[in-house]
Amino acid sequence: MKIVYTKSEKCRGCYACVRECPCKAIKVENNLAEVIPELCVTCGTCVRVCAPKAKLIESGIGVVQNLLEASTAVVAVVSSSFPAAITD
Repeated sequence: MKIVYTKSEKCRGCYACVRECPCKAIKVENNLAEVIPELCVTCGTCVRVCAPKAKLIESGIGVVQNLLEASTAVVAVVSSSFPAAITD
């Protein structure tokens, strides 16, 4: 599953994402920087440094809204990194 992906028509092949990726999870082929899903840890660094906004994060908002609107019970499992996002 690709959570972070490249919108090919926006990518300029500038290598900013390649240089900044802490996992070396981006390869450039034919002047297009593609995320390697098996190596990506979904940290969002490439999304932040991409000037032409070619790196995008797959949204699950629609799926979650559909689940919440259904008549069945829904259980949410919060990521282990969630406490790091909470500030006092």
